[in-house]
Amino acid sequence: VLGGAGLLLFARRLTRSIVEPLAGCSGVLRELSLGHLDARVDSTRADELGEMGRTMDQFAVGLQRLVGGMTKVAQGDLDARVAAHDDRDQVAPALNGTVDAVAALIAEMERLSKAAVEGRLATRGDAARFDGAYREVVQGVNDTLDAVIGPLNVAADYLDRIAKGEIPEPIVQSYNGDFNTIKSNLNTCVDA
Repeated sequence: VLGGAGLLLFARRLTRSIVEPLAGCSGVLRELSLGHLDARVDSTRADELGEMGRTMDQFAVGLQRLVGGMTKVAQGDLDARVAAHDDRDQVAPALNGTVDAVAALIAEMERLSKAAVEGRLATRGDAARFDGAYREVVQGVNDTLDAVIGPLNVAADYLDRIAKGEIPEPIVQSYNGDFNTIKSNLNTCVDA
């Protein structure tokens, strides 16, 4: 009977010293997988289970640092670069690549905006420098500029011709919105 009680006590201590810390680590891993990056093991043990807990805590701290960088990028702060841990680190280069892509897109939009303000409406973005949705954004701006400059060039040509005393044929191209108003006004001027 005494041997059975000792075995039971040993099993109970073994459960407390191994199974419970493993369950704690498992719980923290579950929390981290759900994006709850404040979960910690906080183990003070000096054995392998303690080392595993401290490693998980370091992992969570690293993830919080990366998420902090991603949050900065989402808020428009492009000073969110992170140093790679080593040459096999895949996370830091991915975040830094995102920062680089967003910075390049912003620079391209600033260049186009400056050209438009300076009246250089023939300037277009270099969509080939970008991939995916970034390419679509640059191409969309180019398409918008094309849609604006075409009717403006027609209007400028008609005003020049009218100023020289010509009476050009009415504009027959189809335009939308404000461009249609300009067309109608020019055709009214031609008719007059």
